[in-house]
Amino acid sequence: MLKEKFEIILSSFNHRKTLAKLRKNYKKRALNVIFLVTENQKWAYQTLYEEFEKNKNYSPKVIIVPKKNLYNHKEIQKSIEENYNFFRERKIKVEICYDITKNKYKNLKHHSPDIVFFEQPFVLPNKLKPYSVSKYALPLFCPYSVSPTPKILARGARFYNALFKFFTPNKQLENEYIKTNEFKKGLFLYTGHPKLENINITNKPLENKTIIYAPHFSLLNTDLKLSTFNWSGNFILDFAKSHREFIWVFKPHPNFKKHFIESGYKSKKEMDEYFIEWKNVGTIYDKGDYFELFHNSNALITDCSSFLIEYFLYNKPVFHLVSNNATNKNSFTEAISSTYYKIFSKEALESYLHEVLIKKNDFLKPLRKKYIQKFFNKKNQSSKRIIGFLDRILKK
Repeated sequence: MLKEKFEIILSSFNHRKTLAKLRKNYKKRALNVIFLVTENQKWAYQTLYEEFEKNKNYSPKVIIVPKKNLYNHKEIQKSIEENYNFFRERKIKVEICYDITKNKYKNLKHHSPDIVFFEQPFVLPNKLKPYSVSKYALPLFCPYSVSPTPKILARGARFYNALFKFFTPNKQLENEYIKTNEFKKGLFLYTGHPKLENINITNKPLENKTIIYAPHFSLLNTDLKLSTFNWSGNFILDFAKSHREFIWVFKPHPNFKKHFIESGYKSKKEMDEYFIEWKNVGTIYDKGDYFELFHNSNALITDCSSFLIEYFLYNKPVFHLVSNNATNKNSFTEAISSTYYKIFSKEALESYLHEVLIKKNDFLKPLRKKYIQKFFNKKNQSSKRIIGFLDRILKK
């Protein structure tokens, strides 16, 4: 506890020192903005990266590092290559901060960062966490999950308290976070979320009848306990097999297969077979750039809390699989999920799928439209707000 308090004090001192340095260089040269990425599936900064590229005061790039919990050299190399190719395909400047031959993390300082945006708090070595980075750059953060709860954030309080700013998706959530005692004063700032800028909303009806099934991993040995796979996983696969009139897309959480194998719930053979069956029914989507997929789909079946917000603005039906043990709740997510088809059992799932997909009776659509106007009545310009904030503090 004392160590954490000391880190908060020291990181705040580092922030002031770094700000003073950046203010001297502001407009004299383009400041180097780094997005530190471990999993492209959680890439949340596309529109922010593009906005930085348009601004002559900043020079953005992505730096890839492998997760610290990968087992061996082969896994590390595969992860780095997949992430590197993901960004190269999108013409994003990308470099690697890892020595593959020595299996060793490099010092991020060698990439000359001025500002660093983090992707997630739990899979980085200490030398790449905000407290260490604060000694030479300004550490910032937008959550890859649009609306994490105060309880979940509290698990990473040490990480977050070493940040200069944590940008929140809406004022309601910011107020909930501020009331949580674990966080330092002035940490949170409402800007909106860059992820939601990716959403291309049209009212044009789709003909392809694409249904996405996106299961979460957290069934056993986790705090979240969002997963309903124990009763919904095989049922949805069987439903897809018997309804080939739809185009099916299986989009599991990045940790889905690994978690079920490591927890002992399923063997590797069983999980491999489950994936093969989905491949025979439709397609498997495991990339981070999924907003085009959302745009071209007709409905979503999920127990992933982050998708409840991200899919909301499309005003398409969501079959929200609800775990009775789930802890990842907040008032904002709860309000939005009230416009979805909440499902607690196989029987309810079968009934709703038949009513909404087969009979085409999406009776909650008017309610979703009402809530979209209530919560998102203004154009999301979060990327411009974030850069505007940086411009203001750097001019001082």
